[in-house]
Amino acid sequence: MIGMKVEDNLDGATNFIFWKSIVLILEENDLLKLVNEKVPEPNVEEDKSHWRKSDARARRILVDLVRDHLVPQISQKKTTRKMFKTIKE
Repeated sequence: MIGMKVEDNLDGATNFIFWKSIVLILEENDLLKLVNEKVPEPNVEEDKSHWRKSDARARRILVDLVRDHLVPQISQKKTTRKMFKTIKE
């Protein structure tokens, strides 16, 4: 896990306001745009590979930072943005 205690893990909307470190972690990894903007998958193959790796890395961060009972709900989402939206709801 990324330097957080289990009790700090995101537990959905109930503690979302108090749990802003995910934004900092995504920003630190240059992945915040995948949450804040609708970033379509590029058409160029080389760009597609970079986009897929970035999105997978961001999704992994989210999965690592939520409590276990939320993992099945968010792991089915295909993009970071959709995962993040599900967590906020």
